[in-house]
Amino acid sequence: MKFKRLFPFAKPSQLLVCETDGFSLRAAVLRRVDDDMRLVCQAATEQVDMAEGLADVMAALKAEGWQGG
Repeated sequence: MKFKRLFPFAKPSQLLVCETDGFSLRAAVLRRVDDDMRLVCQAATEQVDMAEGLADVMAALKAEGWQGG
């Protein structure tokens, strides 16, 4: 996938993307490598409480080695 820079002043190296359908929460971390995006890690949870779900997903991503916050 080609990476198009949305903000010319910003050069993000990683992007955390979250998606929910109200019953589950999925997250993926993408890393910019030159003009491409590469999947670093991904996680999912089926928590009803989205705050707890986000905490679960963040913990799972960090367990896979992601160092973001």
